[in-house]
Amino acid sequence: PHYPFLYHALQITVEQGQTQWSDRAANTIHFLLSLSALLALFLMLRSLGGKTAALLAVTLIITTPLFAMHLGGGYADVPLTLFALLSLTTFFLSSKTSGQRWLLLSALFVSACVWTKAEGLPFCLLPWLLMLGAHWWGHPQERKQDAYAVFLALCLSLLWPLFALARGLPLSPHGSYDLGIGLQEGALPAALHAMFTGGSFGVILPLALFTSLFLLFRPTGNKGYRWGLLWGLPSLAAILFVYLFTSNAVFLLNGQSFDRQLLLPCALLVLTLSLSFATKR
Repeated sequence: PHYPFLYHALQITVEQGQTQWSDRAANTIHFLLSLSALLALFLMLRSLGGKTAALLAVTLIITTPLFAMHLGGGYADVPLTLFALLSLTTFFLSSKTSGQRWLLLSALFVSACVWTKAEGLPFCLLPWLLMLGAHWWGHPQERKQDAYAVFLALCLSLLWPLFALARGLPLSPHGSYDLGIGLQEGALPAALHAMFTGGSFGVILPLALFTSLFLLFRPTGNKGYRWGLLWGLPSLAAILFVYLFTSNAVFLLNGQSFDRQLLLPCALLVLTLSLSFATKR
């Protein structure tokens, strides 16, 4: 009951007409959702950066060890990540074509993140708003459509926290664990191990992180896609803050959820970098 119910509603819908809950049916619809999202992602990326960049991005994302492990499972982190990738890609298409429909789709997808998992609010919506704010500031001629998209995203996204508060539900499934700030004992070594040597991401997250920082301080490649860094890096920083400086460190130390949370910024950075260094303009 502490989670937004968009993803769970999909699983419940496919169970209608059955006398018992079927994990196979729930996982199958999860896999089909993931497959359709990845196919749509590939087609849109191909129109942006060409077939090679699209294939590289999708391949790196789905072969990330932890992502591949949960692709056919029931964790909401995978659809959350896919909705975020679709939102970022449609934003890129809007920026490339100056098409408002793509930007409104981006707003819809980021709202879907909020309705998929509680983490969609701080790790998806807020960085997306930061990205749109920077785009609004740098593109005066597109400020009107940026404002429309922000308005739509806020209207749809805030319905969930308002609903939860009205029903007396906490916004976080972890309740009081989110209170209190201070570096938690043992959290930093555990986080570094999970990110760089734990095996959940192979070499993909370390390379994506180092390349993103290089791109941030030494701009190169196709600069039109660096907007994605304003989503990927802040979401990573926010996740690290939550798990290093709050009592949520318990979920890092016991290996329960920290790694899955990192799927989001890892995939966002991979997508951004694949387009940034694509040969097609």
